Amino acid sequence: DIFLFSFYNAGINIKDIAFLTKANIVNNRLIYSRGKTSDNFNFSLNKESLAIIEKYKDNEKYLFPVILQHKLKGSELLYHLNNRNKRINLYLKQIGTKLEFPEPLTTYVARHTFATIAKKKNIPITIISELLGHEEIKTTQIYLDSLENETLDKYKDEIVSLV
Repeated sequence: DIFLFSFYNAGINIKDIAFLTKANIVNNRLIYSRGKTSDNFNFSLNKESLAIIEKYKDNEKYLFPVILQHKLKGSELLYHLNNRNKRINLYLKQIGTKLEFPEPLTTYVARHTFATIAKKKNIPITIISELLGHEEIKTTQIYLDSLENETLDKYKDEIVSLV
C-alpha cells in the first residue's frame, strides 16, 4: 500500500508518507510539506489513493502505520523511522523476489518508476522535477538516468497488475 501510494502521488518518499495525518487530506487533495526541502505540495488524490487511505482510516495519529511509537522525538524518532523503512523494504524485496523481478523492489523504486514513466510519456523534465520536489533540474536528470527504463517498466507493469 505504501509503495502504491507513493507511486500514485508523484513518488512521495517514505519519510513524508510516514508523517502524513488526516489533516493532510483536504477535499480529496493531498497537501503536505516535503521534509527534505520544505517545498509545499498539493495533489489531487485518485480513487486508488483514496481507497488506500480508507483502508487505514482507524489509525490514530498518522495516516499509515509506519511510525508505531508516537511519543518518540528527535534522533530516536529518526532511528525508529529508518528501522521501519528497512522493514518495509525487506517486505518489498520479498514481494519482488516472488514476482521474479530482476532487481530488488524498494520504496524508492516507486519514485523512480513514477519519474521514468513521466519521462517516457514526454512530460517536460521541468514538470517531473517539480513533481518530485527537486530543487535543480540536474538532480532530476541524474535521477532519471539512474535506472534502466525496461526494468522500471517491468516493475510498474507487475505492480499495477496486482491491483
